[in-house]
Amino acid sequence: MLNGQVLALKYRPKNFDELIGQETVAITLKNTLKNHKRLAHAYLFSGLRGSGKTSSARIFAKTLLCEKAPVDIACEECASCQMANNNSHIDIIEIDGASNRKIEDIRDLIQQTKYRPSIGNFKIFIIDEVHMLTKEAFNALLKTLEEPPEYVKFILATTDPMKLPQTILSRTQHFHFKRINPNLIKLHLQKILKLEKVEFEEEALDIIIRSGEGSLRDTLTILQQAILFCDNNLQTKLVINMLGLINPDILREIFQLIKDKKKESLLKKLEEVKNFDIQQLINQFVVIVKENLIAKGGDNINFYSKIFSILNEAKQLLFIGADTEFVLYFTFLQMLDFEAENKEKKNIREINENQQSIISQNIKKKENTEPHQNNYQYELINYIIPEIINNIPNKAQNLTKIKFIEKCLYEVIKVQGIENNKILVNFIFTEQNQNCKAPLRNNYAIIKYNIEKYFQSKYSNINLKLLAESKDLKSTQPNKTNTEVINSAENIFFENIKK
Repeated sequence: MLNGQVLALKYRPKNFDELIGQETVAITLKNTLKNHKRLAHAYLFSGLRGSGKTSSARIFAKTLLCEKAPVDIACEECASCQMANNNSHIDIIEIDGASNRKIEDIRDLIQQTKYRPSIGNFKIFIIDEVHMLTKEAFNALLKTLEEPPEYVKFILATTDPMKLPQTILSRTQHFHFKRINPNLIKLHLQKILKLEKVEFEEEALDIIIRSGEGSLRDTLTILQQAILFCDNNLQTKLVINMLGLINPDILREIFQLIKDKKKESLLKKLEEVKNFDIQQLINQFVVIVKENLIAKGGDNINFYSKIFSILNEAKQLLFIGADTEFVLYFTFLQMLDFEAENKEKKNIREINENQQSIISQNIKKKENTEPHQNNYQYELINYIIPEIINNIPNKAQNLTKIKFIEKCLYEVIKVQGIENNKILVNFIFTEQNQNCKAPLRNNYAIIKYNIEKYFQSKYSNINLKLLAESKDLKSTQPNKTNTEVINSAENIFFENIKK
């Protein structure tokens, strides 16, 4: 590094145009600085660590005190700007709220507000980590914060604005600093590495950025460590070793083993990585899953949703102190089981689709071959029986069973004709179809419900009469009315669906 200077300090922004990833905040504050009449007496900067809060506070203070003010960008040449850049300006008072949190500390601060600025037009107090102040300290600050002398400005910075009393929040202009986009951080790092004449691999840079977790300051600190460790040549393997991470290729292999349902190979891979930090492993695996999700264009979203859910549960287990090796195996074997379940559901869907295709083909075949002398039998074959097949619960069924039930329905159920305004439907068993009794008995309620539903809806002046209701088929409560039987059939149907 040039002059051995710390990167985070060497490349700290000097004006709002150099601030990374906070365009909205920068534009608003620049417009405010152009006209001092628009200035508020207190500002609150909140956001994640390393997002630019303290740097922005210092830029704002420096620009206010610039000898060429009011301007939106400090001149960097006047004595006031030079002192501000060296953190030696007498009218900029920085306080760490974590170590100066007591009421006595705030009383000393309030005492300083009584004295006018020595050089510039304002006396500016920057309180970092302001949420660390005690309740008594906040109460002491409250009156001064609400009505300070006209030459006093407060800039409060915090990573946790929810810990501030509402009375403090209501007396400040609040600026929220968002998480910096990783792409912007990468561009910034590439620029720095070019200036520092350091070679790098793209993946190594991506790993450093992820390790920084959205904090530009933390990312620059890791970058500096990596430059020293890799001797000015950032290589992926070296960066992984430095950070104690797992090679991403191993995690990609684990993900593929899950998708391929290779349990034995997966267990061997988990044995290889069990000594790594499990929390870090899970964080890295999230990145691998995200890569796959994006590469697949969002296909199979249910699978990825379940994977993320399992990883989230793993983080919760680690948080409560669960055994790390147990969490590792439990988490990834859950994913394996889910993928197996997912393939089973896919197979069931394919069976159902094949079943629908067979039914459709049978209907077309019968439409082309069956004579239409008995219109009611024709309707039974072409409309009612396919509906019965569709309504038979899929659980514990397979294509062979479905085809057999369909064959039985076509062979056994016959419309005998009309008698006294009643459609007579019979179940005719022969020596050849005795094995149809069991499956038809099991689905009797659904069969009866669909026959009644169809004929009663289409022929309102004609009732239904089922003939030959032997003990092999009869409902357990045969004396119920048609409506009651239909309701009972519906209940049986929905109960079967739930099983």
